[in-house]
Amino acid sequence: MKKKIFVILLGISVNGVSSQTLEFTYDAAGNQIQRELVTLTVNSVMSTNSVETEKEEDTMLPKSNSLNENSTAIEFYPNPVVDLLNVEWKSSLQITQIILFDGTGKMLQLKKVNEGTTIETFNLSTYSSGTYYIRLFDAFQQSKSYKIIKK
Repeated sequence: MKKKIFVILLGISVNGVSSQTLEFTYDAAGNQIQRELVTLTVNSVMSTNSVETEKEEDTMLPKSNSLNENSTAIEFYPNPVVDLLNVEWKSSLQITQIILFDGTGKMLQLKKVNEGTTIETFNLSTYSSGTYYIRLFDAFQQSKSYKIIKK
């Protein structure tokens, strides 16, 4: 379930700055239990600005969006991957963007998807073995993340 928290900041003297950070929370066994996308935007001197925090739990995204309802329409192969990872989906999902993150939440690759495209390939050959995440965005700005294992 996605929860949004807004914090109002007053009197910041920075102009036009925006920053995003992914923060992860783990349980005692070392399992990831929460991922938080923190966005800080400052628009003008001495104005009201906001910090938006999205908390994603369970599958890390809301359970009621088109990507979650159609998750069987998305394939990742091979997984685990050695070099090239194929991401394929049904055209009805209208995927517009795919982002590859490492296990710490650092964005490694961003691919803008052309309309009508139903497959993208990511080259992971230069990355070390470990856990990575692929996040797909559709035309309605809904998204879903998937875990990828790199051998």
